[in-house]
Amino acid sequence: MKNVLKTIGTVLICGMLMTACGGGSSKKSGLSKNESLGNLPALYADWKLYEDDMDAQAAKLRENMHTESGMKKAMEWKDKAEKEYKEREAVYKENLKAEWAKIDGKEVPFTLSDAFSQTNMKINWVKFNAEKQQVEAEIVAKADGKFDSMSFAYYRVLAKDGSVISEGNGFYLGKSGAVKAGESLFYDNTNGTGNHSISKNPEKYVDFAKIEFIAQSER
Repeated sequence: MKNVLKTIGTVLICGMLMTACGGGSSKKSGLSKNESLGNLPALYADWKLYEDDMDAQAAKLRENMHTESGMKKAMEWKDKAEKEYKEREAVYKENLKAEWAKIDGKEVPFTLSDAFSQTNMKINWVKFNAEKQQVEAEIVAKADGKFDSMSFAYYRVLAKDGSVISEGNGFYLGKSGAVKAGESLFYDNTNGTGNHSISKNPEKYVDFAKIEFIAQSER
């Protein structure tokens, strides 16, 4: 919830309030499935619509809270609003969990920029990780050498038409010093997870195609 509680004088008011008819938003994004992500973009988009709509309605109610009647009206809706939000949030989280489970372990398409290909980093695979709701990768050294030029394996998320959906993403590696070919470049020698924030721009992720690893100089 973006604004769980609002302090008005000495009264705490829930940021998500009900409409006058007693029901919450039922707007749907209408987003279609993505080949890799399934219905995840639609789920995130629908929830965003719900929160935005409730925030807008709450803002209107707060405009009248300087009056006794306005305060009374908002307070009467508080418990119902909180109850509805918690119920919807529970369903939303379960749906997300189920949708992520469908793609758990599924390989994520990826490419390397020319500059990235010149680094001593080799991407063995990238997969979806349902437990963390992120992407996971195995990144190792291509050859024996010294690794201290980059703490992250940076990448950008691309759409089918090649446009950038998200940039500034990366896998934190943390390995430095001498490395052997095939050695994990993660500081703890395990696979690491990277950001895949579909919830920020779900409408763009409908056209998700792949991620492209880039060199630090390309950020």
